[in-house]
Amino acid sequence: MINLSTSKKSNQSFADDSFGSEISSELQHVLQHIVDDAVERMGCVGAFVATLEADNSLPLRAYNIKIPPSLVKQFEAKVGVMLTSPKAVTHLDKKKFKDNLSVRAIKGKKDVPETYLVSDQLYDLFRPLTSKMFSQTIQHMTGIKQVISLPFLLKGEVVGNLFAASTQQFSERDIAFLLAFCDQAAIAIQSQRYLEETQALERVTLALQSSITDETQILQTVVDTVVFRLGYMGAMVATLESNNSLPVRAYQFSIASNLIKQWENLVGLSLIGPRAVTFLDDERYKDNLSVRAVRGKDGKPEEFVTSSNLYDLFRPIVNRPLCDMLQKMTGIKQVIAVPFFIEDEVVGNLFISSRRERFTNRETHLLTALAQQAAVGLRNARLYLKAEERRQIAQTFARMAFTAS
Repeated sequence: MINLSTSKKSNQSFADDSFGSEISSELQHVLQHIVDDAVERMGCVGAFVATLEADNSLPLRAYNIKIPPSLVKQFEAKVGVMLTSPKAVTHLDKKKFKDNLSVRAIKGKKDVPETYLVSDQLYDLFRPLTSKMFSQTIQHMTGIKQVISLPFLLKGEVVGNLFAASTQQFSERDIAFLLAFCDQAAIAIQSQRYLEETQALERVTLALQSSITDETQILQTVVDTVVFRLGYMGAMVATLESNNSLPVRAYQFSIASNLIKQWENLVGLSLIGPRAVTFLDDERYKDNLSVRAVRGKDGKPEEFVTSSNLYDLFRPIVNRPLCDMLQKMTGIKQVIAVPFFIEDEVVGNLFISSRRERFTNRETHLLTALAQQAAVGLRNARLYLKAEERRQIAQTFARMAFTAS
C-alpha cells in the first residue's frame, strides 16, 4: 500500500483561461494538506476535495488515496477518467448525478445543504461514473466500510466539498475533525476568490484605460470579464440613450456560438440590432427587468434587480416559451440587472445570467463595482470625444482665419 496524492504538475491539467478553473498554488497547498491529513492522520483510505464553480460543476482539486497504484489504474481505466484530469468533475445540474453523494449533500433538502452525508456504499460516492458492481468489487478489495461527503459552507454558501472513505464507520470525533478541515478549506477558497475578483477589477480598469476612445470596446471588455474571468454563464450591457431607449451594445456567453446563432434565428432577433432595445417610456416594457431596474421606485433607480426567469430579461421582445426553452437548455437559474451611473444619472445597465440559485451579497457588490467601471469608461470615452470635437472645430476656425488673412 502506498499513498497517491496530487502534485503541482497534475494540478496544471485544470488550467485554462476561465475564472475558477485554475487555482492558486497557495490554495492548492491548503487543499492538498487537508486530504493528506485525512489519510495520514485520521486513517482514511482516501480523501478528495472539489471546489464548487460558477457553472455548478465540482472539479476535483486534490486527493490522497492509500491503495495499490495498480488498483488506481484499474479504476481510472474502468471509468475512462484520470483522477487528475479536467474530466474528473461532478455536475449539480445534470440529472445523471442526482444520486451522487456529493450532489445530495450540497443540494440537501429544500436547497438547504446537509452538514454531511454518510453511506455504506462506495458506489454512492462515484456514481454514475462507475457501475455498482465495479464499485462493490473495489470496496471489497480495499475493505472500505463507509464513505462521507461534507460541503464547505461559507456564510451559508457552498464553496466546495470534501469526501472521504474509511475502513471503519466515521465516529463523531472523526466527523468533527473533517468539519474543521472543511472550515479551513472554505476560508482558503474565500481568500482566493477575493484575490481573483480584485485582480479582475484591476484588469478591467487597465483595459479601459487602453481603449479610452472606443465605447464599444469598453463595453465588450466588461462583458468579457464577467464571463471569462468571473465565470458567469452570460452578460450583456445596454446604454441609456437620449430617447430613453436601452439598446444592447455588447454581449458575451459561455455557450457555443452556433447555439447563440440558432437561438437568434429561431426568435428572429439579433442580440445586437435595431430590435434588441427596450424603452423606458413604452408601457409594453414596464415589466422588463432592465426597465424595472432603471425606473426603480419613486423615480429612484434600484441598485440591482434579480429574477429566476430569463423571460423577464427579454420580455416583451421574445415570447415566454422560447425564453423558457433557452433557460432550460443553458441551465440558467438567475438573472440580474445592474444599472450604472455617472454623477447619479443612469447611463446604462449590466445584465448577468448565472447557473446558481441566487446571487450572494458578495456577488452583487462585485457586479455593482464592475458596472461602475463601465460607467467610468463611458464617461472617459465621451469626454475624449468632446475634446476631440473641440480640437477639430478649433483647427477648422484656425484654417479659416489663416485663409482669410
